[in-house]
Parts: sequence; structure tokens; C-alpha cells
Amino acid sequence: MNIRQCISPRVAGLFPLAVLSIAATSFAATAHWTHATPFGGNVVALAQAPSAPQTLYAFARPGGLFRSLDGGATWSPATGVPPDTGIEDLVVAPRDPQTVYALTVSTSGRSLLRTRDGGHSWLAIGPGSPVSVLAVDGQHPNLLYAATSLGLHRSRDAGDSWEVAAFAGTVITALAIDPLDTTTLLAAVRMSGSDDANRVWKSGDRGKTWAATSLVATPAGPYVDIWRLVFDPARPGTAWALSTAELQGKPGLFRTTDGGLSWSLLSAAGIHDLAPSPDGALFAAINLGVARSGDLGETWLPPLPLSSSYVASPADAISRLLVSADAPETLFAAGTEGIWKSASSGATWSASNQGLLALGAYSLAVAPAGPGMVVAVAGDGVFRSSDQGGTWRRVRSGRDGPQPRVLSAFDPRRPRTLYGLGSDGQADQLLLSTHGSRDWRRLPVPFVCGGDSVCDVGMSAFAIDPGNPDTVFVGGSFYFHFVGGGVFLLRSDDGFETWQSLTSPPGVVVALAIDPDRTAVFHALTCKGLFTSGDGGATWRKEGSGLPQPLCGSLVPTLALDPRQPSYLYVGTAGQAVFGSSDGGRTFSAMDRGLESAQVAAILIAPTSSARLYAGAVGRGIFRWNARLQRWLPLNDGLPVKDFAGVLALDPRDPFILYAGTQTQGVFRLDLRP
Repeated sequence: MNIRQCISPRVAGLFPLAVLSIAATSFAATAHWTHATPFGGNVVALAQAPSAPQTLYAFARPGGLFRSLDGGATWSPATGVPPDTGIEDLVVAPRDPQTVYALTVSTSGRSLLRTRDGGHSWLAIGPGSPVSVLAVDGQHPNLLYAATSLGLHRSRDAGDSWEVAAFAGTVITALAIDPLDTTTLLAAVRMSGSDDANRVWKSGDRGKTWAATSLVATPAGPYVDIWRLVFDPARPGTAWALSTAELQGKPGLFRTTDGGLSWSLLSAAGIHDLAPSPDGALFAAINLGVARSGDLGETWLPPLPLSSSYVASPADAISRLLVSADAPETLFAAGTEGIWKSASSGATWSASNQGLLALGAYSLAVAPAGPGMVVAVAGDGVFRSSDQGGTWRRVRSGRDGPQPRVLSAFDPRRPRTLYGLGSDGQADQLLLSTHGSRDWRRLPVPFVCGGDSVCDVGMSAFAIDPGNPDTVFVGGSFYFHFVGGGVFLLRSDDGFETWQSLTSPPGVVVALAIDPDRTAVFHALTCKGLFTSGDGGATWRKEGSGLPQPLCGSLVPTLALDPRQPSYLYVGTAGQAVFGSSDGGRTFSAMDRGLESAQVAAILIAPTSSARLYAGAVGRGIFRWNARLQRWLPLNDGLPVKDFAGVLALDPRDPFILYAGTQTQGVFRLDLRP
């Protein structure tokens, strides 16, 4: 389920309208955002240039295409891929490291692209039907074969023109060329309407004629496909086939040692890719890590299938695997965390992500005291930096157990204690880390799902009492099968042992702010408007005259209270920019000049000055309020604004430093010091 937007108390006490005399400053006009992000990303395609092994290409989702010219040590983006295009596989020409073929999927369908300049420009060269596998003849670089849904296609001019070579009108699910004898091809063909649901065929004359082999995948129900064929580069006649049969609880790995005349079924499951080495070893990408076989796949280390508790190295879900063309002991692996490299035949692995800017940064928080600490939820993990984003360390991964998707607040007295919101797939969870975001445990909030398939718990607001940080509040909504649903607003004063249910204002509370001078005064924002309580949440009155109705739209509104002048409140809306109040929330007026029709997802104020008020607008970037001009001025130099969705944080220790999270390029930092 989607986690509702949560406003942290640190962020929810943000910016004041009290800004009455800010002069436009020259440094704001020249301030430049710079990358300050962890490297990595979900890499789904990886290829090496056979003629120049130091050249590699990788595609990350999100993030785009990257190239390395130093064997994976550093990466740089190749920006010529058309927008909204996802690459599923990459093939580098055998003799030209600048020529790359990309199998893509986009809003217009599947296609085949080619670049001749290392990824800067691309040309569509597809045969006219969706391509699932591309194979290039290593001895004749212009000879290509494409497995499509309408048969096997062949090109003799590097993709400029195509012809149907075999199996016209039939789905080809896998294809491979023997590197020891490129006249030999294997193809997996789905023969609809016959008993041969998916059969492997062999050609010994570059696809002119074909003969069926004995390997047939015949399902009882849905299709069972052979989806990967791999030749051994060291042993003539040896090849492997990976099948989707394992999805039905059966092993999916087959092997032939006689050129396809006979196939044996191997007891191995959970394999996502195979990479045979010229030195005779066979490597497999598995659910978590890489396995190695020294006997053609008969046995594996670690043993396959893996037990649910075993994690191989590298501890990542590996999707693509390759053996280096110039060093059989060197492996590259593509996983959900990025690219991994081993120089020891898989014995040890290290990340090889320098420059791979492909992580989405979905939440940010900066410690208010103690050693400087920035925490980011990026990709599927939690990262921490102690040098303002210069370097990062992954401290938590999705496989480690509960972890947040939203960083709610640091404890103002304990700089290594951090709250967050996560989810178990049904119910949102309130999480706590006491070791600087490394460990996370679920707090016992009363509203949880106990296995009921029709159950939903959403937590949308969190706050810490500024006068007593041991007191916390959480609000949201619930629905239980046979019970019904409702909203909740909870308070705990005793370290989460017990929770007191408070009266909730009408609607789901999406943001909660507590007056630091009068801690019985609460301001709660719902889609129905702003409500204020003067008795600690026992009763509520409707406030917010002048706010637009309804408040919620494509995103929920955000609320900020100025901790230095608590009578000043700000509301960011889903399409009408910012509204401000100077009378404790009773009346609001529009602050939209420079941000007309903007979706404002974040409002921040510097803790040392009510005059420095910032707004984060989805797809438009970050702005600073100028009271003298009565308008918002952009602070977007260097920031990919179309990639910005409102993730914004300010360093309370150094309030001239801002951090922004982007959807595909990670974290950026802005230094506004004069």
C-alpha cells in the first residue's frame, strides 16, 4: 500500500509570514545545486564491449543509461536515450565498443535501437515486430538475429534492413549463437496449437535450416517458456537452457553436452541469469547473490535452491551477470543496489557504482544536534552521510527487516534517535531507530493488520511535543473487514507503552503542528480544512478562513508553523501554491506570486530566522519567499526540476544548507551562505 504523506515535527514547524523585510541577495541568484548523493540504483541491463573490455554499459531503472571506460571503476551518463524509454537488454558490437544495440520498451511499445557513438545518439532499427532477444555473430559483426513475436528475423547490415529467417508468425522466446562456432544457433520456439508448447531448435548453417532438439517444455496450463539459452565458451556442444517451469515449483535449468541431441534436467532453482567462464566455471545470478558451479551445473556453492535464510555474496538481488572478456576471474553483476565487481571468481565482491546517479531519493532528514548527520531513504535502502553528502554509507536495506519510506523526525534531544513511517504491505507502521538510522523497530501502535486480507491502516501525520520530546502523536485512518473504518489521533507519553486516543477533527489528519509556547494548542490539517485545539486535542474548532476548498487534490496539503513566531502558519496546497496566516490560523491569504498554480509539497523555515522561508513545488523546483517583492524567487540553478517531487530538508545546524531529493538522480545540496 502507499504510505500517506507525513510531516515531521522538525519540518512541520517551518516558515513564517513574519518575513517583512528581506532584501533580494546576489548570492541567492548565483547559488548552484550540486550532487551530494549516494551512488547506485536498480540496474536491469549490463554489457561489456568484447573488443575493449574496459568499456561497459549499464541501464538503471530509474536513472537511465551509463557508460564506464575504466572497467566499472567510474560511470558517466549517456544522455541520448529517448525520454520514457526503458532498456531491457544491451548488446555491444563484437569489434566496435561505440556500437551498442538496446532492446527497449516505452509508451509506444517495444523496439530495437542502435547507437554508433557510445550512447549519445540512437536510431530505431527494429524489424517491425517486438524484439525479445538479439544475438550478434562474433565473426561477422554486421550479422544480427532477432527473436520476435513473429518469428526469427535476420539482418546482414547491422540492423538497417531485415528479413524473416525462420519460424514466420511464431513466438521466439530465446536465442543464442555458439561463440566457438558461429554457424550454430539455438532458438526456443513457442509452437502454439501443438503439443510442442516450447521447443528448442538447432541450426548448423547460420539459420538457413533448423532441426528440433529433444528439449520440450509442455505445460499443463499456462505457457512454460525457455527464456534463456547460453553456450559454454570453453566446451564444444555444451549449452544450458533456463525455463519458467520453476514458477510452477519445478527446476528450470537444463543442460546439453552433445550439441542439443539430448538434454538433462538439473536440480537447481531460483536462477535469474547464467554466465559461463572460459576457465570452465559456471556462475548463476540467484535471488540474493551469485552461485558457482565447477561441474557444469550439477552442484552449486552455495547449494541451490537456497534456503530462505541464506544470503550469498553479494547480498543483493542479482538480475544480470557477466564474466569479463579479458579476465575470467573477473565478474560483474547487476542488482537492485547497483553494480558489483569481483576479481576473485566470485569469492569476494565490492560495489562498483562511482558516478552511477540512478537512485531515487524519497525522504531526507538532518540531525538537529550532535555530530552532523544526513539520512536519506534512496532506492530500496537507507543511507547516512556525516560530511554533508560528500560520502554516504548504506546502513539499511529492504531485506534487513522494517525500514521507513518516510523519515518523520529526529528526536531534538537525542541526535541518533529518528522516527519514520514504513509499511508491511497492508498497514503503515510507526518505526524508531536509536542508532542513527541503522536499526529500525516497529512501535506498538494499536492499529495494525493481523493477517486479514481486507485490512488497511494508513498513518499520515506524526508530531513530537516540542515542550516534551518524550510525548509523540500519530494520526491516520483504518479499515478492518467486518468491523468498518474510521480515523484516529493517538498520543503516547510513556515510551510507547500505552496510547491515549484523542478526539480527531473531521477527516483524516494529514499534518499536525504543536505550538512550542503553548503545548496544549494543536493545529491539524485535513482535506476538510484547518482545525485548532486549545485543550490538547480534546475538542477542535474549524479555522482557516481563506483556505481553498477542498484542500486535497493530486497530493495532500502540507502545514508549517514558525517555531520562533507560532502565530504564523503556512499551508502548501495541491495546485494553488502557498497560503499564510499571521493570526494563529484563523485567517489565511494567498502567497502565490511566482508559484501560481504550483503543487507545493514542502515548506521549510530556517530555525534561526523567520525571514528565510522555502517552498518545494512538484515539477517546478525550490523557491524562497522575498517579502520586499512579495513573491517567490526560484533557487533552481543546477537542480533537475522536472525530477523534483517535493523532497526537501534544511540543516538545522547550518541553516544555509538545503538538501533536495530527486526521483532519479538522488540527493542535491545547495549552499546559500553569502
